Amino acid sequence: AFALRYLCRINTPQEVCEGDDPAAVGICLHDTLRLLYEPWIHREVHRGDIGIKEIRACFARVMETADLQRLLPADSCLMLESSAPLRLLNFLQAQPETTTILALEEKIEVTLKLCDRSYVFAGQIDRLDRRDGRLHVLDYKSGVIKKGDNSLWTDIAFFNRVAQGLPVHDEMTKLFAELRERLPSLQLPCYISMLKAARKGSIGDAALVDLRESGKEMPLFGGLEDIDLDNALHYCDLTLALVLQHLENAPALEARPDRHCQWCAYADICAS
Repeated sequence: AFALRYLCRINTPQEVCEGDDPAAVGICLHDTLRLLYEPWIHREVHRGDIGIKEIRACFARVMETADLQRLLPADSCLMLESSAPLRLLNFLQAQPETTTILALEEKIEVTLKLCDRSYVFAGQIDRLDRRDGRLHVLDYKSGVIKKGDNSLWTDIAFFNRVAQGLPVHDEMTKLFAELRERLPSLQLPCYISMLKAARKGSIGDAALVDLRESGKEMPLFGGLEDIDLDNALHYCDLTLALVLQHLENAPALEARPDRHCQWCAYADICAS
């Protein structure tokens, strides 16, 4: 899907929505959280400062602006209006006792030096907090989250192999195959490396936020400190270097069939 969309630049077909629209729901939840937290930028927010009344008011504004009542089928819209505020309430109840909001939807663009080359990385961070004097990145997810292997970030032997094996093609392929089984997404390591390069402050962790069910944060590092944290921050750079090397030098970008293929817009092309 990545190769066909971004390398071959084949656009997905535009179709009439006859059922749920996960992308629209995700945008709706993101926009509601932005409205909820905008008054708290550069302020300390405590759990309980924002309640269901504020959630319903902000969600109603977003629904009206997005015109989802017209775009979604009536039953899907009704379910969204009922479930979304409760999802967001679960999220607020799972937040830390106290945190300081530094930025919302923060755009960031930096140049990273990886594999003796310079690459421009650009992105948008959903939320940037300061907790215990360190920066914490939060990225909201309204779909299913694939949980990664937190032990990756203390696996010194693996990253020593990465540092030594990048120039060797066969070893690079083996390392990439191992990495993708342990790390479902590169998004958080990218944000960590970008924040380091931007020198915005000491970094503590990054987390995906489960807006679909529990509302809980799923941290990348999982509470690492001191030398373990310093190593993990460096390993994010090595992770990106390995993926870039594989992307540029692999003889083929092979498909990985799984249950998501049934929803993929490129399934027919891929099968042929």
